[in-house]
Amino acid sequence: MRDVDPIEHLPSLTETRLLLQFARSDFFIAAMTGLELRKAAAESTELKAYDGEHDMASDEVRADRLHFLEDALGYGGASTATASAR
Repeated sequence: MRDVDPIEHLPSLTETRLLLQFARSDFFIAAMTGLELRKAAAESTELKAYDGEHDMASDEVRADRLHFLEDALGYGGASTATASAR
């Protein structure tokens, strides 16, 4: 299983911006796992924990993910207005 263990592979992603999102009440992923993943990742990796469960369906989660993607892809905030207009 080490071949697919993210904790084993995160240290090699030093040039990649990462956002790790976890739900505090996740039945499938323990909070400690999130902390271990963050510890294994590069310093630039961002860890965000949210109230909620595994589905991560809150507006706050989606907004944080969208903001991260806009920054990582260089879109600033323009795509939010465009997406809302559709």
